[in-house]
Amino acid sequence: MHSEDSVSFNCHVNVSSGWTYWFVLPDGSELDLSVSKHNITSVATKDSGSYKCKVSRGTERVFDSSYSNKIKLSVEERPKASIVLLTGWSDVFSTDSLSLKCEVKESTHNWMHYTWFKEGERIDSFNVTHTVTPSNDPDQSTYTCCAHADERPLYSKSSDSFKTKNLLLKRRVLLSISGCIVFGIAAVLIGCVALRVFRKPSMLSYLFDCANSKTL
Repeated sequence: MHSEDSVSFNCHVNVSSGWTYWFVLPDGSELDLSVSKHNITSVATKDSGSYKCKVSRGTERVFDSSYSNKIKLSVEERPKASIVLLTGWSDVFSTDSLSLKCEVKESTHNWMHYTWFKEGERIDSFNVTHTVTPSNDPDQSTYTCCAHADERPLYSKSSDSFKTKNLLLKRRVLLSISGCIVFGIAAVLIGCVALRVFRKPSMLSYLFDCANSKTL
């Protein structure tokens, strides 16, 4: 099993009712229940180990049955998804959107589809990638995702929160700054060229100066 799965142990005895059920946990402690089932709604790796049970009757446990056979439970940590930003800063001149990818690192599992959440609410996106634009996310929200498969583990742990807040704004600011820098450099170059052109003496004035010097 994997962490967050649920498991139920049933202690069965083929005689009349009225028994107290004792479940022996992997750490050796005993859990007494009035019902025959011991449920763990969300297992963890610490729950791995052998389980067994027995029944008793009476407040003083005047009768104890022998222990049942052991059931071994093995719990592995559920793989965790993560969100990766695919859109690089080098793309700032060509796009005003962010492309997010949901991936499960260090896992060779065949993940079939993905669930995306925006501010904790599920959104209609089942692909491995999700695109965020100023139009579909004007408030620039927080996203999480998880992956799903058709075999165990059926789903991954949810990713950590990924905040798009200010990312699109920073990209637009960077674009504006870059544009201003390019415009400024171009203006300086044009100014330098114009200055050299207008300060250069004309050919006619050069010839006139030469003629006057000869006459003198």
